[in-house]
Amino acid sequence: HFQTVICFLWPKGAKQAPQSNDAVAPTWPASGAELSASLEHGRVVLRWNAATDNEGVYGYDVWRQDLGVWRRLSALPGGVTQFHDATAVGGVEHAYRVQAYDFGGNRSEVSNVASVRL
Repeated sequence: HFQTVICFLWPKGAKQAPQSNDAVAPTWPASGAELSASLEHGRVVLRWNAATDNEGVYGYDVWRQDLGVWRRLSALPGGVTQFHDATAVGGVEHAYRVQAYDFGGNRSEVSNVASVRL
């Protein structure tokens, strides 16, 4: 029994990822991603500079370090350059980083690490 799967990361409603021969990874601006983490209304708010790519940045992966292990927290569309982490635990220092990706699946270097304590 097979089911049709509609992917949520690629063009909404598509049944197949877009085709691309792109081999060039997204890059951060000369100043870098400049990822920052702050506390606003009890949530961690992350902000960063947009990456660029020859075919376009398709999205960003947001990573959080928990007990020394980096885990992907969320995948965001390419036009988004901020994230609200409402799952961060009080009394703990959380470290974050982001990574851009394009239609071809190429990934940028990871951003700088930004930390915050609730």
